[in-house]
Amino acid sequence: MGVTTFGTTAEADEIVAMVRKVHTYVVGTTPDGQPYEANDPHLMLWVHHALVDSFLQHLPAVRHRPAHQRRG
Repeated sequence: MGVTTFGTTAEADEIVAMVRKVHTYVVGTTPDGQPYEANDPHLMLWVHHALVDSFLQHLPAVRHRPAHQRRG
């Protein structure tokens, strides 16, 4: 998410290509028989929004901690 938001276009394109390649292996069928694949644009958008929401929800918890305490 950081690279696609703050990186260059070339960096974002590289990351997106890598994610799409990994996603080609994520396919299946829901319990009610609906096929799905991780490269479905609607599913990718939902996941992106969920990641952004999670990031924003947790930002206050780490914002005021010193950088050396934010990892690990």
